[in-house]
Amino acid sequence: MQTRVAVVIAFLGFAACRVVDPPPPPDAPRITAFTTDKSRIASGESATLTFTTTGASKVSITDDRGGSVEIQGEAASGTATVAPRNSAFYVLRAVGEGGSDTAFVQIAVNEPLKDVFLLAVPSTVTAGQSAQLLWGAAGASAVTLTAGNGAPQTLTGTTGVVAVTPARSTEYVLSAQGAPGTPALTALARIAVTPVISSFNFDAVNGVKANETINFTWTTAGATSLVLTERTFGTIATITDEATLANGAHDFTVPVKLPNGFDLSDGLALHFTLTAFAESNSASRIISTSVGNRPAFELLTTPEAASVGTQFTIAWRTVNATRLAVLVGGQPVFETLPNQLARVANGSVKLAAPNAQTEYTIVASNGTGLEARQTRTVRAVSLPTIDTFTLTGTVNAGGDPATARWTTTNANRVVLRVANGSAVAEVTNPSQVASGMATVRPLQSMTVLLEAYNTAGDVTRKSATVQVSTPSVSISPDPVLRGDMATLTWNLSGLGVTEVVGLATPTIESVGGSAGFVDISTAGGVQQLVFADPNDGAEKLPAIPGFEFRLLNEAKADLWVSVNGFISYSNPGALNLNTNLADGGVAPDLIAPFWDDLQLGTNSEVVFAVQSRANTNEKFLVVQWNRVQVASDPTSELTFQAHLYETGQVSFHYRTLNGAVNSATTAVKESSKRVALQYAFNGSPTLAADLELNFFNAGLPDGMQTFVAGPAERIAFYGRTGQNVLPASALVRSFGAGDVSVTEAMPMPDVSTGSSGQWVELRNNARVTVDFGGLALETLATGDAGFIIPPGTNVDAGGYLVIGQSVDMQANGGARVDVLEPGLVLGVPDSVKVTLSGTTLGQLAWDAGVQSTSIQPAADVLVASGQPAPSCMRRITYGNGTFGSPGAANESCADYSVSSIASAFALAPAGSTILASIGSDDDYGNVTLPVPFTYFGVPTTNLGLSTNGFVTLTSAPLTTSNRFNETLPTTSEPNGTLAIFWDDLVRDTGLNAMWRAGDRTIVTWQNYRMIGTSSTTTRINVQVHLIDDGAIEFHYGDITTTETSQSTIDRVFGKEATVWIERQDGLLAIPYAINQTNGVVPNSGIRFTPR
Repeated sequence: MQTRVAVVIAFLGFAACRVVDPPPPPDAPRITAFTTDKSRIASGESATLTFTTTGASKVSITDDRGGSVEIQGEAASGTATVAPRNSAFYVLRAVGEGGSDTAFVQIAVNEPLKDVFLLAVPSTVTAGQSAQLLWGAAGASAVTLTAGNGAPQTLTGTTGVVAVTPARSTEYVLSAQGAPGTPALTALARIAVTPVISSFNFDAVNGVKANETINFTWTTAGATSLVLTERTFGTIATITDEATLANGAHDFTVPVKLPNGFDLSDGLALHFTLTAFAESNSASRIISTSVGNRPAFELLTTPEAASVGTQFTIAWRTVNATRLAVLVGGQPVFETLPNQLARVANGSVKLAAPNAQTEYTIVASNGTGLEARQTRTVRAVSLPTIDTFTLTGTVNAGGDPATARWTTTNANRVVLRVANGSAVAEVTNPSQVASGMATVRPLQSMTVLLEAYNTAGDVTRKSATVQVSTPSVSISPDPVLRGDMATLTWNLSGLGVTEVVGLATPTIESVGGSAGFVDISTAGGVQQLVFADPNDGAEKLPAIPGFEFRLLNEAKADLWVSVNGFISYSNPGALNLNTNLADGGVAPDLIAPFWDDLQLGTNSEVVFAVQSRANTNEKFLVVQWNRVQVASDPTSELTFQAHLYETGQVSFHYRTLNGAVNSATTAVKESSKRVALQYAFNGSPTLAADLELNFFNAGLPDGMQTFVAGPAERIAFYGRTGQNVLPASALVRSFGAGDVSVTEAMPMPDVSTGSSGQWVELRNNARVTVDFGGLALETLATGDAGFIIPPGTNVDAGGYLVIGQSVDMQANGGARVDVLEPGLVLGVPDSVKVTLSGTTLGQLAWDAGVQSTSIQPAADVLVASGQPAPSCMRRITYGNGTFGSPGAANESCADYSVSSIASAFALAPAGSTILASIGSDDDYGNVTLPVPFTYFGVPTTNLGLSTNGFVTLTSAPLTTSNRFNETLPTTSEPNGTLAIFWDDLVRDTGLNAMWRAGDRTIVTWQNYRMIGTSSTTTRINVQVHLIDDGAIEFHYGDITTTETSQSTIDRVFGKEATVWIERQDGLLAIPYAINQTNGVVPNSGIRFTPR
């Protein structure tokens, strides 16, 4: 935002002064042309949109469903190519300093153009937001527009755009009059308004007593009715009066008796919910207090046991408390600080595990002297150990048995598990846990894990590998270029397999009259989820020792259960408005047996437990919604379940569906695999009691799947027999540019070693261990006829492979050489590259060399054009003092070291600084950091933020959004960039926010998308952590797309992005990835640590 300030300067000693008038306001931007080269096309054809503007600083094109269209050109003029499957309208919006302008074009697919039309863009808005009505009436002599029951508004011309801001959901009618005496033609459009609750307050913050009256007040917009409820006492009031809806109040006298007839007692938590309705849309706010002023625990969790030498967690949720303490023997071991009221209300603490059984007293108190106490006992146990673990080394054919044997100490349970997959055996008998055996029937070579657990849930693991001489599963071609087609083939019928589970099968199995509902309400080990918000709340499931859920090979470490009938993998917020996934509806990745606006009634609950499948003993997690209600129908009652199998199957089961059950989405969405399987949307087809729905099962025992090879990964699935499951997997050895790096070479070894000291080092940049067998290593001497790396050359993720003339460390000068290639000859100058089918994956070239010093690329530092590379004295040596680091990371001349870390992406919490003044696309802004941060040795409090995936830390404010990522540092603005995902990004319905969390300031880009995609297909979540000790962390959350274009997919994962930190003067940057496919990895992290 730019602000003009008129400054008047008075000069002392002058009788008069001249006042300069402020400059006139700038002209509004204007769209001078917006056309299409084809207004009618056949399905599959494309059309080119062309525009010119004046006075615009940025432009955007969207289709009539809100999806963005990628533009080629600048704000003044440009083009866009579109290929709609159905007839569509495209809207051009030009924005400048003087305002905005809008125009549209129509493209008909396999039908004539519409002569009379009225279209709302968007068709759903939040109360207070505006929409645009696109209209046309070719050949009409008179045109009017009528909103609801209002008076007609005369429109001029035969086409145009009308901006409207409806207070409520409104139907608009366009009437076009033709020749005199002919009936008028009409077109309809409807804009649905989602209500907003701006405030909801009461006067009982410090508690209330029986027979006391609570006064509630609220302000809302867009609502047609309000319902005030309390979790224990049910509906308190329903408001439909027009004036009271927008700004109203209500008094409620607290009853003396509970609904069950018992007396009201101190400490009872009261949760009041105000829900605003507008047809099928709703919004809710909740506030809480308690009876009396005495503090109370709503939730308190402690473990029964903790392992000596570790930590354990105590978690709580309180009401009417201002302080919380944990006591041992009457002495505090933890106390909250006076300013930590939020932590008192809902918090946790990690404590060192005791060395012996210990009682912990948790005390919640307030300023009145009242308190609540609970005492919990924690047993001390020893960590489990695996003393021995062996596995049959080789079997002849897939499905042949391999025997695992083990001995353990301090364990109460062992699990035999396929690495990154399902458990295949579990033992709890004490004697067999201590010394036992189990059989595995692998279908191909694989790694098997033995997990030993103690009663505290801590685990230790050991692995062993079994080789299968004739596997039953294969990938072809092998290896394969990333982006090419590959085929997965399996042949399991001869092993008694009746179905394959865990693969992305395209059909949903529907079973009516099923008896598969497993009522876990009273089952052993069942746990209940307690929701802070009983209307739209979501809670994270605690870790379940020994259970791992993977969906289509994607590990789902975090499972969030929503009151609204679905499971997601991060906190989804309220998300009470379901969408149609089959029609591109926006939704996070989720498992949704009944996604609707639901609520917990007096008798409702959500419970979960792990169960085992009969016959095959597959473990699966059951999440059960018991007697929940549809928010718009308090008389409704729904009981249903989701079953999440370790083998990858997902099942939904329905027991009771009474009331309004025709407004839900039933589906599974996994964007990373481009899967969105939907069974029902808003009652079509109808869900019924005793219905069972199965996803990712019923695959044929013998079959194949063809797919586009993405990054290297292991595809895992299972063959189900009548007695067990057979684990199957195949490694997709896919390679593309950047997946392998040539990181170091030794062309001039110590003279004492001769040529036998020459070697080349490669790095595996994939996220999984990959066999480099079949890749070619080429030099200037070999040309295309390079050395072929032998099969079975496995390189760990992020690991190194050294290929040299000698594996004898005495002869080669002390280098650890993994693969022998006596024919490797390096010269000066020379170039080494790794190729597959003629495609270069990685390359290192040099023009000169120094004796006894390896060649290392200056990949850790980039310098501006014309600047000398920073001098860096080589210090790391190997063997007899030769400078180099074969098999390890290179030396760095940078001010920061770079390392990979686990992702700690977090959604913006309540109370964050929302940077709402920054626009949605190609915009920027400046804020003050809450705590000074030292960057390249210079403290600063100035932070500039661009919507295009970077922030700046300099003394000067940011003055550009710069959607074109830089690949070399430059003194031109912006400088001092911390680029977490520098590309042309768009916020749309997402947000930018900043907040403090412990020792760090966090800045986030949440629910963004890539230009040229839509918010229905692509989600990008990234954030920068500025840690008080000077370290910088980039954290990547969910990054997903269902786009089918490989170039778009590559771009979403970093093919056109810069990831680096740049010095304030713009002369030097420390890169992580620049225009590199897979340079941006979902659910990962990068740390820049100052040296």
